[in-house]
Amino acid sequence: MAGSCLPQRRAAAHLAHDAVDLAPTVICGKAILPNAHNSDLYLSALGVLLTIIFMAGLLFRPRMEHARLGVDSIAVLVVYLVGVVGLTILPS
Repeated sequence: MAGSCLPQRRAAAHLAHDAVDLAPTVICGKAILPNAHNSDLYLSALGVLLTIIFMAGLLFRPRMEHARLGVDSIAVLVVYLVGVVGLTILPS
């Protein structure tokens, strides 16, 4: 039964990729993802991850605090710092 959902998931993933690629293609007149560098993809993924953490913090409103920072804010800080370090390590 689970195998029957696989084509639908692939179609949904393809549709999401097309939606992400549509706006830059309309603006630039050509596809930009094939020309993206590793650092571009890395920073895009880092931005998406940080956005997800911020959204989770807004939805769940954690009550625990450490140094007057919520768990979500600490997670954002750690992910951001690891992302910046990873950007310096990323081969150009």
